[in-house]
Amino acid sequence: LSSRFFTVEALAIAGGTGRVAAGMEVSYRVTFRPESKDDYECEEFIGIQAQALEPMKDGCRRIIMHQTTYAQHLVDDFEKDHYGGKELRHVSTPSLARDEVGRSVPAYVPDLKATAQKHGGGLLWLCRGTRPDLCAAVTKITRRYTVWDRECDHLLYRIFQYLKGTVNLGIVLYGHPDDWDNIQFAVECDADHGGDPAETKSTSGVFAYLYGEKS
Repeated sequence: LSSRFFTVEALAIAGGTGRVAAGMEVSYRVTFRPESKDDYECEEFIGIQAQALEPMKDGCRRIIMHQTTYAQHLVDDFEKDHYGGKELRHVSTPSLARDEVGRSVPAYVPDLKATAQKHGGGLLWLCRGTRPDLCAAVTKITRRYTVWDRECDHLLYRIFQYLKGTVNLGIVLYGHPDDWDNIQFAVECDADHGGDPAETKSTSGVFAYLYGEKS
């Protein structure tokens, strides 16, 4: 119902899972209680916006958390820097198709090496906020800043093509009144021991979340 990504280091800095759980519980109660106000601290930090949706028939409350304004800003900035202000053509997936990997990069893809860290850094805030659909492609890009090549140009370009048509996507969270005083906190981790075949680096991490019987 209320989910956020953490690294092992972030959990340690925060004082372990206990303090993180307490903070997430407060966030959950403020968000789903009937008396809650539209005042979300994350909005000013990484542009996270929250919008209440119609409650479900069983009384379960729903909100959608998204970063539409921030995502649109990233797209506009990319178009201005590398596309002459023209609008990008939308594609349906953020990653290159299997038959596109290793092939020559189309001439229309610009050289993005000079601004890769700028645009990649902005995309990371989307991944850490409300856009897990971007995580795989974006983390692949951000690991290759020092060995940048034309295929990296192609992938970063495609990510922004995908983002162009999906700026309003987000995460729908569910909170049932019966769970308000009985929520649970869990942390799950995974190590794939070489998820990136090019550099044999782990690409997984830690996921911390709150849950309830009906949420």
